[in-house]
Amino acid sequence: MAVVVMKKICKTFTLKDMSVKALDNVDLSVEEGEMLAITGASGSGKTTLLNIAGLLDRQDSGELELFGKTVDFSKDSANARIRNKRIGFVFQDYSLMAGENAVFNVMLPLYFSKIPLRKMKKAALAALDKVGFPRSHLKNKVKFLSGGQKQRVAIARALVNDPDLILADEPTGALDSESSKMVMDILKQLNRDGRTVIVITHDPLVAGECAREVRLSDGRVVQSRDV
Repeated sequence: MAVVVMKKICKTFTLKDMSVKALDNVDLSVEEGEMLAITGASGSGKTTLLNIAGLLDRQDSGELELFGKTVDFSKDSANARIRNKRIGFVFQDYSLMAGENAVFNVMLPLYFSKIPLRKMKKAALAALDKVGFPRSHLKNKVKFLSGGQKQRVAIARALVNDPDLILADEPTGALDSESSKMVMDILKQLNRDGRTVIVITHDPLVAGECAREVRLSDGRVVQSRDV
């Protein structure tokens, strides 16, 4: 089954007096259990594509299918549940609360689940263990963690609701080579565990770790190949 299907997706942004077409009739299908790299130069539409796939933004025209169903953007609450329960997000800038510790940050998606605090903490600790975050650093505020540790926390947060789809936007972009390898090893293991993973990257080494690469240029798919 295809987890993500895009049909003739278009998206235009207006910047001052200029219109910029971020996506131009994009067709894309991502199968369940696939690990896909989306590549292309800065401004090619990679992040816009990921945001639409993750229901963080909506297209101007075209059709989006997630998990076998056409997305109805008028159903905000239903889409919010899909975004929270079935999709995990990993960002280049981590998007963590710097003044809080790792456990607090990982628990955040669970606050919408209305489960007891004790169970939220247990789930957060399990997710942090899964990504190899050191227990000795659990009480440290995020702002004192290294880049690699912050990204472990960010991946754990993406995992805590046991999503079917992981969307990672330049997850290694701010990391050194050792930390980058660690992050990709974690993402590959999550993929082996059965999750579908889409990685936005400008790094050919990162793209080479994925099973397939789709390249964008000026908002269009210009190349799709198995790595």
